[in-house]
Amino acid sequence: MMELEKLMEKQIAGINDMERKNDAAALQQATIQPQANTAVIKENNRAAIDRAQYELQQMTSRWNLLQQNMQQLNNLCDAGGKGLIQFSPVLLENQRCKLLEQMKRCDMTAQQAVRNKIAALENRFNEL
Repeated sequence: MMELEKLMEKQIAGINDMERKNDAAALQQATIQPQANTAVIKENNRAAIDRAQYELQQMTSRWNLLQQNMQQLNNLCDAGGKGLIQFSPVLLENQRCKLLEQMKRCDMTAQQAVRNKIAALENRFNEL
């Protein structure tokens, strides 16, 4: 009878040990899984931030190019007005007006919206 009780105690101890190991493994998995999800979220946020920054860089480049073209046209108009070079004033004025329209379409509020998007993404990234 004693041997049977000892055997049962051993089995119960083994079962308890297995349950503890299973609980520890489950707890470890529960802590690993959110960390993995957080890493994926951070990676996705970083990619979104990089894309938004690239978009802002492209918009800024286009804006700067438009401003340079506008300045060159203004210089040509000034030189033509002073008789330094011979250009059709009407043609130059038409070009200047076209550039002004392009500059209006290259809306600076769009750049600000992209900057705000980057800031929001970086805030979310830093919270993780």
